[in-house]
Amino acid sequence: MHHWTNLTHIGKGPNKTNMNSLNLIRKNLTRFETLDDLAIAVAQTAEQLQPEAQWLLLRYKPGTHPFSVLFSNSRRMPKAEELTADAFANWETFYTDDLKISGTAYLLLCSHPWVAEITDILNVWQELLAFTRRYEQILFQERETAFSNQFSQLLHDIESLIDLFQNPETDRETLLQRIRYQKHLNKRILFYNREVELLPMRLAVGDLLNACLQKQNLNIPPTAIDYIDLSPQTTVEVDAELFDQAFAEILHNALTATGRDVHKLHLQIRKRIDHFHFILKEWLVVSIIDRGSGIHPDFLQWVTMPYFTTWKKSGHTGFGLAIANKILRAHHGFLEIFSLHGSGTTVNMILPWSDDNAKE
Repeated sequence: MHHWTNLTHIGKGPNKTNMNSLNLIRKNLTRFETLDDLAIAVAQTAEQLQPEAQWLLLRYKPGTHPFSVLFSNSRRMPKAEELTADAFANWETFYTDDLKISGTAYLLLCSHPWVAEITDILNVWQELLAFTRRYEQILFQERETAFSNQFSQLLHDIESLIDLFQNPETDRETLLQRIRYQKHLNKRILFYNREVELLPMRLAVGDLLNACLQKQNLNIPPTAIDYIDLSPQTTVEVDAELFDQAFAEILHNALTATGRDVHKLHLQIRKRIDHFHFILKEWLVVSIIDRGSGIHPDFLQWVTMPYFTTWKKSGHTGFGLAIANKILRAHHGFLEIFSLHGSGTTVNMILPWSDDNAKE
């Protein structure tokens, strides 16, 4: 029995064998939401390469019932009490361990000595696991750093409020204003750090934007709203309430930058297509353009970060574009921001555009 914990790495670059193995796995990877999905795809690929053998894929997590059967081509699924080392003593075994990081390990067992192609498949799986888990570590560290920064800033704000409260020279109105700001900030921090739950519906873009503008009580001239290569009846699948919130955040910044002069605002709605080799992606782009003060180029890379604002004295929390970006990303879209200091800013709200529009 082989007990492999260290396999040959393929990190020096893809070769023909590795690419063939990867393509075989991909054919069975109908979805990739968890590492279990990848493990099952590997087991199915191995079975297809050696169908005469019995295959068993186990997931191990420490606990009362540590083993779970993820895949088996046996007519009878083994019971939990049968999952012992003695029962599979003569089987080929591949073991991959990530207990220190994710608390999970996988065990792939084969009743026959496996062929060379199986070794190639397992090498690729090991490398994919290492890459995926390293990526998860990086994301976790980034989230942890971002949360620590937010927590540090929140403590600073609360300490400032306490100092203000303890200062006998502080007048009541200043204190009440500061308390209102802190309550508003707390709500925005909570929203930003929660998972966004979407309730999408298909809406006409014109109706969606008109509703957003009416909610802000803005009377933007029709000549300041341009639909380029599409009509207001074009539909998009979106969570209307969350889109309205993101739109309002961006619009609020534009109004602040223009001194609330609606004649310095312009809305542009268009379609964008990314087409490169096998990639064909269509997007709906809603641009909010202002001829205001613009953003200093040194600040542009930070404007979607929580707490970043140059208008804190005016009561801005620095979460507006951060929240808008979070909402767009929950829709599998994103923000684009272009600005010329002293001349104005363009913020593009970019949403996936479904092919359903072609049928309408």
